[in-house]
Amino acid sequence: MRKDLDWLAQNWERKQLASLSAYNAAFYSALQNLLNDCANSQDVALVIEGTLGKVADGYAHMLDVEPEELAIDPWVALRRLGEIQERLRSAGIT
Repeated sequence: MRKDLDWLAQNWERKQLASLSAYNAAFYSALQNLLNDCANSQDVALVIEGTLGKVADGYAHMLDVEPEELAIDPWVALRRLGEIQERLRSAGIT
């Protein structure tokens, strides 16, 4: 999961998504807390929310993936977001 969280954080930084809205800034902060092993249950819940359903669908098209991955699976970004939220839920961190 660390690899996918790093990928998501790098996308957020590269595309400056945290500057788009207060929600995006809070999501990025929660994501950083997860990466720094200091996340609380609210941080985890926010990252789950941001990698699930319509929210994830809205973000997926903005995220960079390797062209080779995209050629194999055009939904790779959305699938990766779903895997993040599934792993967080199954870890029972919330």
